Amino acid sequence: MQSVFIEEKVGGRYDMWGPTFVPTPLKEVTDGADVNWSTHIVVVTKEGKKFEFSRDVVHLVGLVRDLVQDADEGCEIEVPLAEVDSETLQCIWVYLELHQRGEVEKLEVPLNGNLKDLVSEADWSYLTNTLMEGGDERKHEKLFNTAKGADFMNIESLRDLCCAAIANMFWNKSEEEVYHHFGVETPFTDEEIEAMHGDYQAYKISQCNECVDSDSNMEDAVEDDGEVSPPAL
Repeated sequence: MQSVFIEEKVGGRYDMWGPTFVPTPLKEVTDGADVNWSTHIVVVTKEGKKFEFSRDVVHLVGLVRDLVQDADEGCEIEVPLAEVDSETLQCIWVYLELHQRGEVEKLEVPLNGNLKDLVSEADWSYLTNTLMEGGDERKHEKLFNTAKGADFMNIESLRDLCCAAIANMFWNKSEEEVYHHFGVETPFTDEEIEAMHGDYQAYKISQCNECVDSDSNMEDAVEDDGEVSPPAL
C-alpha cells in the first residue's frame, strides 16, 4: 500500500496531508538480500526485529543522519534501536513519512494556548489518531513511548511535539483532575518523583527544549483558584 501525498499549506508550513493519506506500514526484514541498500537502511528494534527504513526520511533522524551521509552509496547499514520497540517505531514512522517532504516548523515555547490551535491539522490529527486512541488523552501510552523513542532517535521535532501534547494534558485542569487523568490515587513522594525523572529523561528541560520539567514547575502552575495553568514548555 503506497502513501498518497497532497501538498497544502497548513499552519504556515507545507504538510503532506489530505483525506487520501495512508501511512505505509514498515516492512519487516527477514533476509538482507531483499533490501535495496541504495534507497533503504535497516533499523533493529529492542525485540531484535529488523525493518526497512527509507533514506528519504533520514534527514529527520539525528541518530542515523550523519552515519548515512558519511557512508558510501549503497552501503549496508543496520542501526540498533535499543530503547524503541516495534509498535513505537511504527508510530514514529508515521510521523516521518508525514513530514518527509515538508518543512517541520519549530514549536514556540512556552505554549500560549491550546495545542490544537498552535499546530497544523496534520500534526494534531497525528497526535489524536495515532498516539491517543480516538483522541482520548487517558489512552496516552503510545504518546509517552513515542516521546521516549523520538528522544532516543534524536528526532527533535517529534520529541517536542509529544512533550507539548503531554503538557497540554494539564490545560485547565485542577490538581485533583490531573491525578484522576493519570490514574494517580495518592500524591507522589519525593523519592518516587526522583525515580520518574530518571526513567523519563526525555521530559527534562535540558533535553526537551524547555518542556515541562519537574514538580516545582507544576507547583508554580497552580493558581489561587485551584486550576492548573498550562506548564511552560
